[in-house]
Amino acid sequence: MPLTLRAATHEDSDFLYALRNEPSVRAMSRSTAAITPDEHAAYLKKQLQRSPADYSCLFIAELDGVPIGTGRLDRGWDALALTMDSCLIGYSIVPIMRGRGFGTRLAAELVARAKEIGYLRTMCRIRRTNLASIACAASAGVHVIELF
Repeated sequence: MPLTLRAATHEDSDFLYALRNEPSVRAMSRSTAAITPDEHAAYLKKQLQRSPADYSCLFIAELDGVPIGTGRLDRGWDALALTMDSCLIGYSIVPIMRGRGFGTRLAAELVARAKEIGYLRTMCRIRRTNLASIACAASAGVHVIELF
């Protein structure tokens, strides 16, 4: 089954909100607190106003048109000084689809999209206990710059 990426839209709000607040996603995030509806609405509005020219893209990963995950390319996380040819990625897969290689495929698709935009290097930050995500990043050629 081919995994496809498409740009996120306002219609993806419920899916993204549910995935962002899924307990295992929260447990592996830098901030483990639940996200409020207002915080999610502000985040999504900001993300959807951005474009590759703004150095940020939010994607929905799909199998046969069904959303199974999300991915993001971003050049502006925190105060990290990145070169113009580097970006950070983030990705999540719905729990029912984990353990089937989709995380690695999603990370690889994000790397490919990053290269299309002009980034030469993709990096990520991962919770040190998230061994599956560390393996996905390594398999996709993403450089882990921080284990928190």
